[in-house]
Amino acid sequence: MASQQFVSRLRNQIIELTVDYEEHNRVIETMNDLDPERRAYQFINGILIQKDVKTAAAIVDKRRSIIKTRLGELQKVMEAKIKELSRLRREFVETQEKLKKSQGK
Repeated sequence: MASQQFVSRLRNQIIELTVDYEEHNRVIETMNDLDPERRAYQFINGILIQKDVKTAAAIVDKRRSIIKTRLGELQKVMEAKIKELSRLRREFVETQEKLKKSQGK
């Protein structure tokens, strides 16, 4: 049961990160159409920071890259956990079948 909850939490994290990744993509697409020297503002820890579009776009792009890497890592972990759960289910079914056969004889 705990493994299923773990996979469920992983799925939720993957969904959240996917949404964040898509938001970062939209921001970068929007910034690509702007003058690189234009002012841009970033909200960091409750403080509004002024930068130019070029600098802000680089920061957003770096964060997007980090998110993409983390997404890949989480997907690998989830795939491994799903394989493990499948193996355990198979073993459980096989054990149950052996028990039934041994009790029937």
